[in-house]
Order: sequence, then C-alpha cells, then structure tokens
Amino acid sequence: MIVVTSYNKAFKLLQIGCRIGSQKLRRSVKTFLTLKIYRTKILQLIMLLLFSPLVMAVGLPNPVLEGSDGVTYHLKDFIGKGRWTTVIVWGAKCPACLEEMPEVQMLYDRRDKTGIDVLGLAIDYPSFDFPDIQEVQLYEEDNFISFPSLLIDYQVYSELGLGRLKGTPTIVVLNPKGEVAAVQLGVVPMSTIEGFINKQKLNKK
Repeated sequence: MIVVTSYNKAFKLLQIGCRIGSQKLRRSVKTFLTLKIYRTKILQLIMLLLFSPLVMAVGLPNPVLEGSDGVTYHLKDFIGKGRWTTVIVWGAKCPACLEEMPEVQMLYDRRDKTGIDVLGLAIDYPSFDFPDIQEVQLYEEDNFISFPSLLIDYQVYSELGLGRLKGTPTIVVLNPKGEVAAVQLGVVPMSTIEGFINKQKLNKK
C-alpha cells in the first residue's frame, strides 16, 4: 500500500506514475488530493459556522489611543464611516499572529474592491499590556504591514465592551455603523471574513 502524506510527495509520485504508467501510484495521489480538498472545505465551513454574528450589534466607545506611527487618534477616526471594518487584535511576539497577518494585509490591499476597511489593535504578547511602539514598528516593517494599528492593553480592550481578551489574534468585525457584528478568537482566513460580511450584506437587503 502506498501512503501519501504531503503535497510534495504527491506531486513527485504523480510525476513518477505518469512516467512509468503506474495506475496504483496515480490512484494513491488522487485519493490524497481529494481528501485534502474535502478537509479544506470542511475547515472553511467550520470556520464560517464559528464566525457567527452577535444577536445584537454593540456600539463601541471612542477612546483616544496612540497609533503605531506615534500619532494620537480617536478610535472612530477609523470605524463607523459607512463601511465594514475588520479589526485584528495582534501581538508582535504572537506566533499565531504571524500566520494571520498576511491574510489581514491581503484584506486591506483589497479594501477598494471589497469596501472592507482594516484596523489593527496592537498589544504586548503574552502579557496583554501596552506594547513597545518600536517593537510594533519593527514588526510592521519586517512583515510589510501597511494597515493602521492603535496601541492597546487588556483593560482598553475590556473597556471597548468586548469582554475579557482571551488571546491573540482576535478578529472583530464591525458593521458600517461601527457596531460589533462578530468576534472570533484565532486565525480566520480572509475568505471567511469576506464571506461573513457578504452574507450580512445580503441579509440586510
């Protein structure tokens, strides 16, 4: 029995199977790729189910916060302007955030097409205190992050009415009025965020 455990192995075996005409090799590769596709689709479905809307949208206060650029802003300088907003609570030392940030950056790069804005709330990890601004700036530079971020700690997060911060990354989706529509802990694919928002838009029609 031939066991295929990775994409690299699958493609190598597929090449070999084509050269030597092995039906057994090709069947093993086909089975692996089919299972991978189903697993991906199932994971996306689970994420969409977990990423469920709040029963009642909750408005946010308007605190004054320092941005990662060193400038002081009001929170509502970035939200509640008639557009959906994806907020990511992230930490420069958070391993899972490193995985999520490219997805969020792609979402930001697509903002003119999708109408979805992006805002970061940078926090120290794992203490959840205020982060070091230079550490945040270095992370943004090293990882080509261009969406705006405001600096917060666990208390600021709680005062936003979002409850206790359970971890990072945390994704918060805000409707065009700046109200909280959904909150999800963990890595959330860009496609899931866009799918959720598009569904909410359809429900409003």
